[in-house]
Amino acid sequence: MTVRTHTGVRPMAAGTATRLPWWALSLSMVAFAALFVFVAGQGEARATAGDAADEGGGVLTRVQQIQHSLSR
Repeated sequence: MTVRTHTGVRPMAAGTATRLPWWALSLSMVAFAALFVFVAGQGEARATAGDAADEGGGVLTRVQQIQHSLSR
C-alpha cells in the first residue's frame, strides 16, 4: 500500500504575483548606495594621493608599520 507524501508546498495559480518583504528592496538599495559611494570615492582618493605612479606605496608603508610594531 503506497502513501502519498505531503510536501506542504501548494502550486501557485497562473497570474499570481509573489510579494517581496519590505526589507528585500531596502537592503538591495542600501547595498547599491554603499557600493556606489565606495566606487565614487576612489576617484577622489587617487586624485589627492600625490604620486599616481606609487599606488601601492601606502599599503606597503602600512604593512611595514604593523610589522615594526609587532616586532617590539
